[in-house]
Amino acid sequence: MMEADDSWEWARDHFGDLELGDARRTARIVEMARTAARRPAGRVLDVYLTSADRQGAYDFLENTAVKSAAMVDGIGLAIASNSQVHPYVLVSVDGSSLNIVDRNDSKGFGVVGNVSRSGRGLKVVTAYALQPDGTPLGVLDQQWWLRSKTKVDKAMRRRRTTEQKETRYFNQAILQSARRLEGRAPGTRAWFLLDRESDRHATLELVHGMNGHWFTIRSNHNRRVLNRSERSGPLHHRRIFRNSPRRRFIDDVLHRTNVQGRLHLDVPARPHRQGRHAVLSVRVAAPHVWLYSQKGPASAAHMTLVEAREVRTTPRGEKPVHWRLWTNYPVKTFDDAKLVVETYAKRWRIEDFHKTWKSGACNVEACQLRSAEAAIKWATIMASVAARIERLKHRSRTEAALPASVELSEYEIQALIFFKKKYKKKTETIPDEMPTLSQAVTWLAEIGGYTGPRVSGGPPGSITIRRGLEHIRPGALIFESIASESRKKKR
Repeated sequence: MMEADDSWEWARDHFGDLELGDARRTARIVEMARTAARRPAGRVLDVYLTSADRQGAYDFLENTAVKSAAMVDGIGLAIASNSQVHPYVLVSVDGSSLNIVDRNDSKGFGVVGNVSRSGRGLKVVTAYALQPDGTPLGVLDQQWWLRSKTKVDKAMRRRRTTEQKETRYFNQAILQSARRLEGRAPGTRAWFLLDRESDRHATLELVHGMNGHWFTIRSNHNRRVLNRSERSGPLHHRRIFRNSPRRRFIDDVLHRTNVQGRLHLDVPARPHRQGRHAVLSVRVAAPHVWLYSQKGPASAAHMTLVEAREVRTTPRGEKPVHWRLWTNYPVKTFDDAKLVVETYAKRWRIEDFHKTWKSGACNVEACQLRSAEAAIKWATIMASVAARIERLKHRSRTEAALPASVELSEYEIQALIFFKKKYKKKTETIPDEMPTLSQAVTWLAEIGGYTGPRVSGGPPGSITIRRGLEHIRPGALIFESIASESRKKKR
């Protein structure tokens, strides 16, 4: 019976090898994850319906012998193992905050947002693994921390080393992701995708020095470019560079670079941005750039810069898409440059993950746990659940013809057909045979309140899919129980 349950297989795959000091704890988290996948929600009491299950979940989360770091490591290793069938995986690395209610400031959370506004919660950097085509694989790493409530002045910020800055959490997420892939999938590269906040000296030096992995970082600075004499001579102090009459910058290099070609890119709708089919012109440069640091020696690095700028497709009142992408991917042709741009566009998947995880289907910001460590453990479980929901949503859109059984259990499909027939429109005919994955997800979303692309403005989202799963779950349990009783009678 359990072998036919996809959520059980998923939970064992992601959590079954966790080293938590006791096999009973591992069994507990597998069962917790399985139930959470079936009934995702932000609060423990909304996921587990019986008193015994709720108490077991609370005991596990509050158990000081269970370390959140061990959970993150075990889940990351499972994702790395699942990556070995791909020549490379995309790893989108991004920071975020969980805003959690702590009115009396008694739960030990740190500051999120503006220090003066007294927001409380957790800070996290997530390394989110994707297949080369953008299909979500799962969470490869998460780095958690509590931001201090002490306000740091500008002079003190300038004196801090990388080990004292939050930059270190981005770097640690990159290093841990690479370590897990090298251990579990040695034939698979990581292609790290990072936004403008990671255009820093320490992060650029780190990824530039990593062997066997690729990176793409969106530029946030008009960096200094070394001329031929500066590259051949010793690297001088940054003040000498600033005062040099022959100094050049990236803007100067790109201004003299011809457009290599144009590509088409689907830009999804976001707040203050219309979805559209954008046309981007592409330039490529390969300069030696100066990675200066306010502390310690400067360094030089030879990297490729791919610039993509939107032309003629920008809606009125919006800024055009304009990316300058640093990469170590070997760009020798226009197709290589096109791949860099199209790959970076898949970084948006982590924003969808954050929405599903934080305030959407999993709604982890609604958790009411009493300590920061318990909240981190719960959020870690729900992060994997959110990635599963995103994978289901993505596959339903890109692999529509697959049978629904690749993501849903036998009993979930039976319950889905039953409820769809009950609530179908008069003009609809619902067949009894196996639906496609696209059909199944659309039916789930319709049961969960989805009103179609014309009204909703797009395909089904994670919230309506979750509501549909919640609705059919009791029916799936009934079908499962009937099948179990039938097998017992046959014996």
